[in-house]
Amino acid sequence: MDSKKDEKRPYITREDIEREIANECYFTAADGIRGAAITGAFAAEYLPELGLTTFCVLVLRSGFVVTGMNTCVRAEAFDVNDGRQKARAHAMEKLTGHVLYAWKRSR
Repeated sequence: MDSKKDEKRPYITREDIEREIANECYFTAADGIRGAAITGAFAAEYLPELGLTTFCVLVLRSGFVVTGMNTCVRAEAFDVNDGRQKARAHAMEKLTGHVLYAWKRSR
């Protein structure tokens, strides 16, 4: 959304929104607990259910952070890629609102 041509467009495309993402990462709640335990910040026993919740963290070019989450209710149905895809879709819903707000404010 940097060019003069973009200024006249009455809409924002998926590509416009994707361009705002500088970095993205994924992890499960179990990954987070293990990481916290390594640093000594948190001590807890491992709960298998924590591996069923996937987080997506999108870091924007502005430094703003948007998160998404997905939880699978049945361990036998858990799929890493599916969890990541759904968590990212949740984050993208939030990101779209932020980008639209910023775009509207700049007008």
